[in-house]
Amino acid sequence: MSNTKQETRSIELEVRVNAPVETVWRAFAEPEQLANWFPLRASGSQGKGGKVTLSWGTTGDWTTTIDEWVPNEHIRWVDPPAAEGLPPTAIDFRLEADGGSTIVRLVHSGFSAAADWDEMYDATKGGWTYFLYNLQHYMEWHPDTPREMIWVRRPTTRTPDDVWKEILGSNGLGIDPEVNSIAPGQQYRFNALGEPVVGKVHLVNPPVQFAGTADSLEDGLLFVELEPGRERRHVGIWLSTYGLKAERVAGLRTSLESLADRIFGVETKKEEGTEKKAR
Repeated sequence: MSNTKQETRSIELEVRVNAPVETVWRAFAEPEQLANWFPLRASGSQGKGGKVTLSWGTTGDWTTTIDEWVPNEHIRWVDPPAAEGLPPTAIDFRLEADGGSTIVRLVHSGFSAAADWDEMYDATKGGWTYFLYNLQHYMEWHPDTPREMIWVRRPTTRTPDDVWKEILGSNGLGIDPEVNSIAPGQQYRFNALGEPVVGKVHLVNPPVQFAGTADSLEDGLLFVELEPGRERRHVGIWLSTYGLKAERVAGLRTSLESLADRIFGVETKKEEGTEKKAR
């Protein structure tokens, strides 16, 4: 077995949350709070040496170890190396009180610097950019409100450019203005889920990620992601909602599933079936 060490790189991001540090800490420390901005579900223990299990449904569960635990300051999750020659994968969250706000700093380390890791690195960075925004949005607009996620995730063998155009174009969500000309901070709208949705763009990273608010859905969030892959990849449409009535959630879910059936084919729904029955 080779002991050659690979050159590595890390993701480093920062967000300011307009909430006290003790409140933001709970969003990392308590599994039920984690599930309001990060995974679909979370469970586990607290404190150094504990385990946390995170689930995104059909992607399976991820169980990580709490390696550091300093209340209101620092939590670190550690996993085994992702490949031979790499150090353990670590995700550090550091919290710093700044008046009545909290600065959250993320460092996700353990990525190879090799070129064939570029897609995974870029996708993970884009994902964390969105999730930290989801954290900020949840803490500032919906503190302690349980999230109801409306989502689909389907496989495809089409090229990223083709899928991007179809999902966000007139045959899919129908983002207006046209998504390749839109910029963060700009207003957008779509009308593909049975009711008009308007909001503000937060992230545009064609052809793999789009995110924005869904102001007309009681200040929800939309995230569209094309996951890394070669000949086959998965596409997820994730709509975080807070405080919507059950019948409205049901209508949006039905419309989103119909949209996914039209774009990807009804047969791809079987990958979602088990998780949807468990909701």
